[in-house]
Amino acid sequence: MAWSPEIADPRRRLALSYARRADRAKLAMLWALDERLGAIVGAAREPMLGEIRLAWWRDALSALGTGAPGGEPLLGGLAMIVRDGGIEGGQLADLADGWTALLAPLPLDAEALDRFATERGSRLFMLSAMLLGVGDHTGIEDAGAAWALADLASHVSDRETAIRSRALLQDRLSAMPSRWPAPLRPLAMLVAFARHEASAPGMVLIRGIWAGLTGRC
Repeated sequence: MAWSPEIADPRRRLALSYARRADRAKLAMLWALDERLGAIVGAAREPMLGEIRLAWWRDALSALGTGAPGGEPLLGGLAMIVRDGGIEGGQLADLADGWTALLAPLPLDAEALDRFATERGSRLFMLSAMLLGVGDHTGIEDAGAAWALADLASHVSDRETAIRSRALLQDRLSAMPSRWPAPLRPLAMLVAFARHEASAPGMVLIRGIWAGLTGRC
């Protein structure tokens, strides 16, 4: 896979470096898609416009595997993953549903936050694990949801939404695995960032690197 997209989030770039070399390009494609969907929501001045753009991506992703997409390098890279049998286009398309939850009026209620955490975070971690060669891992859905809530809390401008996100995050943290197999260490790093963001902000980077090296978070 010759082309690999740039990941904007420095923590995800660091986590990506702990993936096996053969898996990095595929994982970068998936994470770049997540960032692209998030950028659509962040730039949407009107919820309807955001929904339209997310719907375009949902349709384009659903169609992967039925033809060669043109004009969008990221879609082309994702199409290669689908053709290789790693994941299905419909599974990628479902990621857009989680981001759609953020187009609701602020502050987001518990239902919208749970939808975002599950359909974005849990789904992203499960797809990442599949690309890393691990079909299932105990607690991975809660881990993905916790990471998504922590990510939202650190970026959302609405204070009440951030508070609610952190409150829901605590419930998910208790169900997260504390040890991860070697192929999933990039995800272990993200989990460590989510776990220690509020409790030990000055140690977050060190905790993340430790998780990447040992699989313990």
